Amino acid sequence: MKLINLFAALALCCVTLPSIAQNGNSPYSRFVLGELTDRGGLYNIGMGGIGIASSSQAYANIVNPALMARNKLTFFEAAFWAESKNLITNTDLQATQTGNLGGLTFGFPIARKVTIGGGLTPYSIVNYNNRSEELLPNSPAFIEYTYIGSGGMNQAYLSAGWNLVKDLYVGARVNYNFGFLKNQSQSFVNDGLSSYKTQLLDQTNINDFSFKLGSVYRMPVGKDKSLNFGVTYDVGATLSTRNFQARQRLSRFDVLISTDTLSRPQDRIGTLYVPPKYGFGLSFERPFHYLIGIDFTTQDWRDYKGVRAVSLANTFQISAGGEWTPNTNSIDNYLARITYRAGINYSQLPSLVSGIQLDEKSVSLGFSMPFMRGISSANIALILGQRGTTEKNLVQENFFRFNLGLTINDQWFVRRKIN
Repeated sequence: MKLINLFAALALCCVTLPSIAQNGNSPYSRFVLGELTDRGGLYNIGMGGIGIASSSQAYANIVNPALMARNKLTFFEAAFWAESKNLITNTDLQATQTGNLGGLTFGFPIARKVTIGGGLTPYSIVNYNNRSEELLPNSPAFIEYTYIGSGGMNQAYLSAGWNLVKDLYVGARVNYNFGFLKNQSQSFVNDGLSSYKTQLLDQTNINDFSFKLGSVYRMPVGKDKSLNFGVTYDVGATLSTRNFQARQRLSRFDVLISTDTLSRPQDRIGTLYVPPKYGFGLSFERPFHYLIGIDFTTQDWRDYKGVRAVSLANTFQISAGGEWTPNTNSIDNYLARITYRAGINYSQLPSLVSGIQLDEKSVSLGFSMPFMRGISSANIALILGQRGTTEKNLVQENFFRFNLGLTINDQWFVRRKIN
């Protein structure tokens, strides 16, 4: 019955995913695959995104598949997020809000040293709505240009972690990448007479597989502590694409009037190449009490080939954070059983805009509040950050993201003993 309920919950969330609104505005998601969202689960987000060498038996870690072998119970996690953002230029300020599914993951041990699992997580999000206008020559009328983007790439994945020898863990993950990158370029002559817009629709659908490998060595320090070294490798992936283009006529209120197909998906089959990503992590841990760690990743986007190509650069990301649980066994002090997390993150983004490589800076806080018996919890992660700059009339994004999720751990598939 528990297994049926789990898969029912998974199915419900997957059905709900496409219907969650994306009403915000992230101007830089116009480039490449969109805004990259590969931060891991709530356990990782609260600590700045670390997870290459950092794990806990109480939470899912999707950053390094090798560490899944530390989960000795069946687990399920679902997460959602909401974001408030201010877009700032030298002359304007715009406030937006948006939200979506943050991810689903589940897993269970199949042997004493092997745990397998799977899930669904966003890899990138395309979500922008930009508008400009221009005075027509020798006319009092203006022509309005609107650029709208939506979609993104998601990953449905299966992964496995194996405690190969006493202190060495290895793991692998296979991703099925799917989604679409949709761009709508609209123009409208605002002269008081025109009643329709013209639009160029360009949509690229993505469907293909990619792979990730990971390894961790946990070196014992004293009786109950460990110094952990981790590495991950996202294999460079060539993904299949299909492109659709059409010229359309819309009413002023975006009602479709007519469509002239320029190319069909079966006529424009192609590929895009996502370059490999390398990650290195270090952490020091006393299980169920405290952990501190640092991660470093790098990815050379100059090797990217595909849609939305602009000037790209080599990127890196550095994250540092930790967690602390005062007393997991406290009976009369609930606050002592809460896990408190904090972290910082700095990353360079792939895109070069007006000759400037964009970056992102953020700080995060996280809390896991246990409930029921065992080690299940409700989880919160908060991120306050800044992306981009106002230099050269670019856009600076100041954002606050609230993440909420649920982690359930239980012991399944145990053979009952009859005396």
